[in-house]
Amino acid sequence: MRKDAQENQQEIINCAKQLFAEQGVAAVSMNQIAKTLGIGAGTLYRHYANKSMLCMALVYDDLTTFVADSRQYLDNNSSAPKVQFQFVLESYLHFREHNQDLLKNVDAGSETASESYFYSSDSYQDVVAVFVQVLHENLPQLTLQRCQFRQIC
Repeated sequence: MRKDAQENQQEIINCAKQLFAEQGVAAVSMNQIAKTLGIGAGTLYRHYANKSMLCMALVYDDLTTFVADSRQYLDNNSSAPKVQFQFVLESYLHFREHNQDLLKNVDAGSETASESYFYSSDSYQDVVAVFVQVLHENLPQLTLQRCQFRQIC
């Protein structure tokens, strides 16, 4: 991605964060973000096809941190499987709670083309893999193939 496109994308992210913090995620439209930035809606939509994808971009860092922290914990901790599961679940619930409003909009986009984007994304597959890893310790017969959190049509 070109440097100016990366800068534009970062400006969009920063503006969305500010507007969402001030007014709430549900109250802010894509057009409002574009207007606040002084750009055309088409420019905004070239970066993010819909609000769901913009919200996913906003939670990406927290999701990546959850996955990395969980993997590190599981790889370096010899606690009982039940304790490991509790740690991962609590971490995931904290992530969900912290990003609740954004994730509602990610999920709201699941009726659109963004469903296949999110549920087939590497980020989502990483979350599934973390849960398969921790659940496998409790249920050895569980495999990734048997662990379907979400079917993609």
